[in-house]
Amino acid sequence: MKPVFAFDTSALVSLGHTDLVDMIIQNCDVVISSTVLSELRMINSIDDEDGLAADEWLKYLDYIDVEDTAKKKCGEDELLEICKRKGIPMVIR
Repeated sequence: MKPVFAFDTSALVSLGHTDLVDMIIQNCDVVISSTVLSELRMINSIDDEDGLAADEWLKYLDYIDVEDTAKKKCGEDELLEICKRKGIPMVIR
């Protein structure tokens, strides 16, 4: 069984600038909220290095668990709800 981690948008974009995305996907179950997914798509629409970093994660969308939650003020608050419900850690930047 792979460890499960919830990731916020900033952490994903930061990690997307490295060569670790494939290794993380292979060795961990990645959980995000629908707001984090929307933010990744928005960042990906911008033609810059962060957009490319977001694209690295969007390529693996079939392997990422996108959890629906009640809409909160920010994606981190939604992730906190997911983490509490699932008893998993959150990776933030």
